[in-house]
Amino acid sequence: MRTLRASLLKLLTVAVLCSTFFSVQGQSFLDKKPDFLTVDQAFQFSALQDGDEVIVEWQIEDGYYLYRHRFAFQPSQLIQQGFELPQGETHHDEFFGDSQVFRQRLTLTLPLTAIKQPQQLTIRYQGCADKGLCYPPQTQTIDLTPVATAALADNSSTPVSDDWITVDGPSLVKLVLFFILGIGLAFTPCVLPMYPIISRVVVGAGNVSLTRSFYLAFFYVQGMAITYALLGNLVAAAGVGFQAYFQHPAVLISLSIIFVLLALSLFGFYQFQLPSAWQSKLQQLSSRQQGGSVVSAILLGILSALVASPCTTAPLSGALLYIAQSGDQWFGGWLLYCLALGMGVPLILFAIGGNRLLPKAGNWMNIVKSLFAWLLLAVVVDFLSRLVSDNTTQWLWLALLFGATAQLVGQARAQLSARGGKLFSAIVAVIMIVLSGLLFVGQSSPSQESLLKRVTTPQQLAQQLQQAQQAQQPVMVDIYADWCVACKQFTRYTFNDKGVQQALQNYRVLQIDVSANTPAQQQWLRQHNVLGLPTILFFNRNGVELSQYRVTGFQAPATFIQSIQRLPE
Repeated sequence: MRTLRASLLKLLTVAVLCSTFFSVQGQSFLDKKPDFLTVDQAFQFSALQDGDEVIVEWQIEDGYYLYRHRFAFQPSQLIQQGFELPQGETHHDEFFGDSQVFRQRLTLTLPLTAIKQPQQLTIRYQGCADKGLCYPPQTQTIDLTPVATAALADNSSTPVSDDWITVDGPSLVKLVLFFILGIGLAFTPCVLPMYPIISRVVVGAGNVSLTRSFYLAFFYVQGMAITYALLGNLVAAAGVGFQAYFQHPAVLISLSIIFVLLALSLFGFYQFQLPSAWQSKLQQLSSRQQGGSVVSAILLGILSALVASPCTTAPLSGALLYIAQSGDQWFGGWLLYCLALGMGVPLILFAIGGNRLLPKAGNWMNIVKSLFAWLLLAVVVDFLSRLVSDNTTQWLWLALLFGATAQLVGQARAQLSARGGKLFSAIVAVIMIVLSGLLFVGQSSPSQESLLKRVTTPQQLAQQLQQAQQAQQPVMVDIYADWCVACKQFTRYTFNDKGVQQALQNYRVLQIDVSANTPAQQQWLRQHNVLGLPTILFFNRNGVELSQYRVTGFQAPATFIQSIQRLPE
């Protein structure tokens, strides 16, 4: 009896211990939190309209942050001019350098313009996690009630457009670059020699004071710049509805061919300009204008913008195509406005000081013209980079650099003085060496070139998955975007590792680039419940995703090899 009682006591003890163990283990499995929060959990959004203000707030979880330069507001007319985001804290990473980010909590008070009827304000933002995950750009829409105050009544008649207010730093860089390009266009052989003539036509006959000469030239430039801005705005607006098509390979190849033809015209193979009948008509209108007044200066500026010279037609056409494929209507107008301001700088200098402030015309202007041709060819490489691998893109850039160096050095030695040719050749050689070095920093290895096959659309990915299924080949899909820091870490460090490449040797390795964040890409990400980037998907030989083995966030080579080894055969 005593033995039976002892045995029962042992069994009871074992049962209690087992139940405790499994309950603890089960509870730990049930309570185990995912490595990353959903975007709505990481950035909890709220909004409240208070009269002529909207108060928006993000509660940001620990270990997560929002990029300052990724914020944008649409329509732009609903926000009063002068609104600026507060300064954030500095965040550094090896790929994007220093950026300003917001952590913990962000509260914005948006001052509204007068609104006569209900409107919707859309806010766009994007953030990441410190552990190595970036979320796709997010949007929140706020319903606004009418606002009409005495202070804001003057703005109520402003039409509402779909423009965005952004605080993207690189936008300012683009404006400055287009301004510099405009100055460069002014020093081409078809333009610079005409400035004394244009100045005389704008100012008119007789003695004119320096002040009057300056502001007449200024209004001429404004007429030209506003015309360019409207043209850029119209072209960008026309391209808004075709953004998805601009990513199609056939469209990108067609645009590349057009840019090559534009570049060849700058090299002197043929002239590309408006039909002569159009030019004659516009020149007749221009000749009827009498200089010496503000109105005539503005009209002459408008007409000069429409009568493009052979040296400027190709670069302007290239700029318009670039703006059209960008699809940014508001910003497209500003880009061409800055371009025209740059072109007008020499005219204003001539109006102030005559030929003393301008360089003498000469063969060096032909080199400036050739530089624009190579810039157009650089755009071609940029277009083609969306269709080919990173390694192929690097070789295209290298070929462009060597071609530009050879042509520019040869032209400089033939057309400039001996001293000038040597100096220019030395400068070009140094620039080429520096750019070549930067180009191949972190260059992908040949083994990675054969490892990753990049696609940009869900349709292309589906075709690759179908081909792999027919070949009974397992698939790994890397979901990548240019704005994702951890994605770049995966590409540079993990996929370049020989051990990783060995582990994936039997897989078809694909990379879908969702940098454009098109509606089709957004829908595909939602369908596959992608939390953020980078995310690695695995498919078996039958084309079925092994969702339980999905990798979210960055993994170092050793950890990623373990993830691959856990996959079923």
